[in-house]
Amino acid sequence: MEYNYPYHWEFIFRETLKESFLMSLFVCLEFYLLNICAIVAWHNGFSGNIKTVCDEIKKQKTEKGHGSFFEKNKKYLEKLIKNGDFDALDWGTIFRLWEVRNLITHAQGFCWGLKEKQIEELKNFADETDGVSIREGYISIESSFCKRALITINKFGSDLGNIVDNNFKKE
Repeated sequence: MEYNYPYHWEFIFRETLKESFLMSLFVCLEFYLLNICAIVAWHNGFSGNIKTVCDEIKKQKTEKGHGSFFEKNKKYLEKLIKNGDFDALDWGTIFRLWEVRNLITHAQGFCWGLKEKQIEELKNFADETDGVSIREGYISIESSFCKRALITINKFGSDLGNIVDNNFKKE
């Protein structure tokens, strides 16, 4: 281990820590969103349990058909909160961060299997975003990207909480 330590730290441990941070951040966001949906549902008179709320979220139809977890949560909240300005939230960045997370989680960072349009969109995102790059079909993240993801998700969660809180205050 001592002989290989610099290599292991530089190319294995450091990368794994950054990737784990991003995945953990989204686990927290998913949990938060699910709980926000449950609170709003219960506030609107829904008497089921959290599994039933999950099932309701999964049934949501999105513009793209199948839709991601976040698109379905957005649809569900829009249905329950009529006066919420959900478009003011930074869903686009959340979706892009989610795509990066998915590549890391499900394809170890490789862009294999993505359609040409998806790869082009990710390349554009990487060109516009500090700390993320795509080289030779592989996505790589730096610490600065993790920090940006944390700030973005924190602001998103806070803004979403304010929309829900303002909705409850109006009643």
